[in-house]
Amino acid sequence: MKKSLLCALLCAATSLPALAEGQRPGSLLVFPLVDNSRGDETWLTVTNLASGASTSTVAVEFIYVRGNDCLEFNRTRILTPKDTITVRTKNDNPQMAAGYCYAFAKDPVSGLPITHNFLIGREVVLIGMTMQTIEIPAIPFVGLGTQGQGTDRNGNGRRDFDGLEYEPVPEELHVPSFVGQTPQVPPFISRNELVLINLTGGAAFTAVVDFRIYNDNEEAFSAQTSFSCWTRRQLLDISGVFSQGFLFFTNHNPLESWPQAVGVPLPDLETGWYTIDGNVAFSSADSEQDPALLAVQIERNYFGYNASLPWATGTQTNGTLLLLGNQYP
Repeated sequence: MKKSLLCALLCAATSLPALAEGQRPGSLLVFPLVDNSRGDETWLTVTNLASGASTSTVAVEFIYVRGNDCLEFNRTRILTPKDTITVRTKNDNPQMAAGYCYAFAKDPVSGLPITHNFLIGREVVLIGMTMQTIEIPAIPFVGLGTQGQGTDRNGNGRRDFDGLEYEPVPEELHVPSFVGQTPQVPPFISRNELVLINLTGGAAFTAVVDFRIYNDNEEAFSAQTSFSCWTRRQLLDISGVFSQGFLFFTNHNPLESWPQAVGVPLPDLETGWYTIDGNVAFSSADSEQDPALLAVQIERNYFGYNASLPWATGTQTNGTLLLLGNQYP
């Protein structure tokens, strides 16, 4: 991940999910941002940590999900023990401008999804002609069951994060810091975007998302947004609470503002943090409370770009890849 001075000062880089020694391998990996628009490029890497027995060879299916309508496109690769593959998504799926991708382990003979908790990965997004990149770790989900066992326990043809097939999705997501957002005019001080994925319904469902936003003095505010399938939007488009102007006139702590950077004449900037939680996902025929969500925050500031995954608390079992109809489940 490209480290900016601002990112370093704010300690914004995080991981989800993680153990004390780092992220754990899984049987399914989610790459939350595939962007081939505006001259951007995305590269995805999957590595098979397994070694030894011949059964460590695994098929990995990449499923691209188009952000505006959840239309799927898939490719399958064979990874031998200790094998790795990196794909340029613009070549792999030329028809897709933006959305996300997930990759899961399959039996190389039967083609059925299996538990194979040896997959790790990451994505790198090249930002247009700037020659700057952001790196995002793949979000891993552990397959439940013994090695090589099929994961589609209910036979619905989907990958379910229900605590039976794969581990559950987090209940709440927490972004530990953001800088007060400013209008997009020079000098470019801070502009954050948030990527959201709804795992409780595809394009037929609209997910309503609640935000709890805190300034640097524990003062709480709320906001709400809605989307279908996948979205990438600026924090200021979600709520003015994220703005520098709003935070400056709250009961903030003047001693906790971000000070002027060394050698750069920037004003003091307000900071805060926020929590993301699903409220409801609804379609023309059904609704589901507390939809399962994944997210990543992308920051562009005076120094460059960086991206970070939220921290996670709790679990919920109503996530699935991918529900395409208008009824849940």
